[in-house]
Amino acid sequence: MTSSIWHEVSTVATEVSENNPQVADSQAMILNRYFSELAKHKKYLGSAAIYQNGMRQYHHTLGLNENGETVSSEQTLRYRIGSITKTFTSVLIFTLIEKGMLCLETKLSTFYPNIPHADSIAIAQLLGHTSGVKSFTNVPDFEAFESTRQDVETIIQWIESLEPQFDPGRQAEYSNSNYYLLGQIIEIVTAENYQQNLKKYITDKLGLMDTYFGGDINTDSREVHSYKMQNNQWIQISKPAHMSVPHGAGAVISSTHDLSVFIHALFSGQLISESSLQSMFEIQNDMGKGIFKSEVNGRVVYGHTGSIDDFISLLFYDFESKVSVCVLANGAVVGPRAIADELLAAAYGEEVTLPDFSCIKLSGDELSHYTGKYTSETAPVDIDIFIHGSTLMLQMTGEDPAPLVAKSTAEFEFLEHPVSVVFEAGLRQFTLKQGIHSDIFVWHEPCD
Repeated sequence: MTSSIWHEVSTVATEVSENNPQVADSQAMILNRYFSELAKHKKYLGSAAIYQNGMRQYHHTLGLNENGETVSSEQTLRYRIGSITKTFTSVLIFTLIEKGMLCLETKLSTFYPNIPHADSIAIAQLLGHTSGVKSFTNVPDFEAFESTRQDVETIIQWIESLEPQFDPGRQAEYSNSNYYLLGQIIEIVTAENYQQNLKKYITDKLGLMDTYFGGDINTDSREVHSYKMQNNQWIQISKPAHMSVPHGAGAVISSTHDLSVFIHALFSGQLISESSLQSMFEIQNDMGKGIFKSEVNGRVVYGHTGSIDDFISLLFYDFESKVSVCVLANGAVVGPRAIADELLAAAYGEEVTLPDFSCIKLSGDELSHYTGKYTSETAPVDIDIFIHGSTLMLQMTGEDPAPLVAKSTAEFEFLEHPVSVVFEAGLRQFTLKQGIHSDIFVWHEPCD
């Protein structure tokens, strides 16, 4: 079902004190302790911010010093933001529509007639991930060419060769191909490159100095590399993606400041018209046109997330309070979603939970009781739980495996996201808890 919430959120009263949070000094101090714990235990590198009405309420950055130690920094750093780029691409498309250069009904065949079903796929379906075009980033050979420059013709031919996932408009499924194509369409229609359009229609309007189409990482310009944790050390990613590959789906560089100003300006009507915003907020399967609907601490928020190389990003906006939270990570064991939970709690004067990284060691025999394939009647994924070395691993359908940390003999945590797995005594099942949501998974069969 598709629904529009724009009228509702655009008329919300903001006079009630509980809807106008300020980050108190006491909450800021607790957040500082929170980030100190992340630094101490080598769980996170990046910048995090709370803004209200486009104005900064709190900001914290953790980076690496010359000795490889995690330290706080006052610098405004620039990060690859991955799929948050899609929100910028969506704004550019709506801008061109308002200028009469495109229509939501314009068919993909106008630009790329050889893509399957191109004559039935409209711009609106690319924006809302209802086109059925398969994501070229999900094919097996993608990593082989991701880190080298690729010309447009090569990637278009790749997309043309992919079997459609479904007929256009039949369902919604996230696909990077949609926004790669939209990025190219922007350049075709305007006869200017993506960066020129981004500058003309967004960054110059808002005075954003840290936001632009990315290239090779330039640390002299306050751009950062991404890192992964190996053997308790942050190891720099040696082959980052070449920005010709993600293009309009994920090639933008930005900062917490610029993203926070951008999302407030967008949702307060400073960039595109109310009718365009209303179209953007037509939600199907929690996806709008360049935005997502999500829930944090029981509050509905809108925005986008992203990942590229080992950068992970999150940008959420709460309409009732006009509060935004932005987390940009260039190294994450504890992921941005878990951090966003605590940022919003602080923004509303609620309890900030300091991270607890204590764990217990279970034997292989103890862990073996939990292995198997599990299914759920309420969740759209299956889960495999297996042992790798001496670690219990959890793998959802279509996702990479992730380690579970034992908090007790029955409770485990997946620290990259705020997810816990609680096994039921005497039953071959567990409850997967994420925020206020929980699903029961029941043992189905042994792992392969």
